[in-house]
Amino acid sequence: LFYNLGNTCYRQGKLGMAIVNYERSLKLDPTNADTRANLEFVKSKITDRQIDSGSFLFSVWETVVMWFKADTWAWIALVLFALIIMADASRQERSVGVGLRAIAAAYVQLTGYGTGFLRSWWQRCVRGKGEFEAFKKNFYK
Repeated sequence: LFYNLGNTCYRQGKLGMAIVNYERSLKLDPTNADTRANLEFVKSKITDRQIDSGSFLFSVWETVVMWFKADTWAWIALVLFALIIMADASRQERSVGVGLRAIAAAYVQLTGYGTGFLRSWWQRCVRGKGEFEAFKKNFYK
């Protein structure tokens, strides 16, 4: 049955499913030479897709990514986040001061979330408290 399913899947172009069915057939009858031959044949037809490293966009992407280290990209992301928050708040309220306060509020909020999750992680993973016990104090008041 699995041998025939493997053949059908191969004819439909579903090489992965053909391999699965041939392997299932071999589990039932490991001595079947036809199944083993078909399995090897289908495996030889599978090729990994390679990224075309010669494309223009790929080379531009690699160049841009390699300009800075990971921590520099993190700082760039933080500054862009702050600028977007400030621009949006300033545009809505027509005041740069409101934009600056919005940046401060966003970072305070993110810091609060981060410390809450770190505290819960410490309780659960380091101190060995149960899942509900670790998160109860921070999230279930």
